[in-house]
Amino acid sequence: MDKTLLLTTVVILTTLLAVGSTTFAATADSYTSTGSIFSIGTGARPLGMGGAFVGLADDENAVLYNPAGIAFSEKFTVGSFYTNQYEALHYGSVNYAGKYFGLTYLQISSPNLTKTDLYGNPLGQFDYTSRGGVAAFARRINELGIGLQGKVYNRKEALGYSLSPSFLYRLRPFQLGLIFKNLLSTDIAYTEDYGEPWSKGLTVGIAYNTEYLKVDLDVDALFEERGIETQVIRVGAEGVLFDNVTLRAGLDSTLQSSVGLSLKLKDWQLDYSYQVHSDLSSTHRASVSFELNGFG
Repeated sequence: MDKTLLLTTVVILTTLLAVGSTTFAATADSYTSTGSIFSIGTGARPLGMGGAFVGLADDENAVLYNPAGIAFSEKFTVGSFYTNQYEALHYGSVNYAGKYFGLTYLQISSPNLTKTDLYGNPLGQFDYTSRGGVAAFARRINELGIGLQGKVYNRKEALGYSLSPSFLYRLRPFQLGLIFKNLLSTDIAYTEDYGEPWSKGLTVGIAYNTEYLKVDLDVDALFEERGIETQVIRVGAEGVLFDNVTLRAGLDSTLQSSVGLSLKLKDWQLDYSYQVHSDLSSTHRASVSFELNGFG
C-alpha cells in the first residue's frame, strides 16, 4: 500500500469516526470512580489511539484493556510505562503478557499536597499514593478468546477486589471485543465501617485489524439503576509508515485528542504519545517493551 495513501486513510478514518463518536455520545464528560487508577490506561500505544483498544487488544496492554486478547498471543512481552499526568500526578505501570496469562502493576502518586480544613485553611502537607494490580487469564476457542481479569486496589489501609470477564471474537479483518468491568467485586474497605463499591460497567470495541492499518472504536458505559448509561466513546487508528515506524492518533467524545508513534528495534519497541486536554495541561507519555524470544 502507498505510504501517503495509508497515512491519509488513518487521518480520515480517525476524524470521521471521532465526529461520529461525539454525535452519539450520551455524556460529554469523562468520569471518575472508585478505583479510577484502572481507568487511566497503560501503554503509550493504546493511549496514543485515544485509549481505544478493547476491540484490538493485540499486545501486552490487553491485560488491562481486554484480557481475552492475550489468548491469541504467540509471544511473551515485558513492558513499562510512565507519564506525569497533566503535570500533577506521577503514574506508571509494569506489565508482563504471554499466551493465556498476564500481570500488570499500576501506581499513581502526588507528593506535597496541601491538606485544608472545611474553610480552606492549610493544615499541612501530605503525599498521596494508590496502587493497583491486575492478573489476567485467557483461553481460545477457534476465533473466540475468553478472558478473566482480576484486580486488586490498595491505598493505605483501603483494599478491594474485582473480577471482570471479557471476550474477543475475530472475523478477519474485523474484531469485536467486550469486557464487563468489575462484574463481581468486594467493596473497597477504607475502615471497618466504611467502604465504596466498584463502578460496574462494560466496554464494547470494534476493530479493523490488518498488517498496515488498525482502527478501533470503543464505547464505555456504566450500569446505573435506571439502566446502561453511555459515558465515553473513543476512536483511534494507527498505520505503518516504514517497517519499524508506526504513527497513530485518537480522539474521544470529551474532545481529548492524542497522537503517537512507535519505533521498533529488533525485540524492543519504544512508544510515545502526546495528549491534548481541553481544560488541563497536555501530557507526554512513554513506554518501552521487550519480547522474550524463546521464553515459555
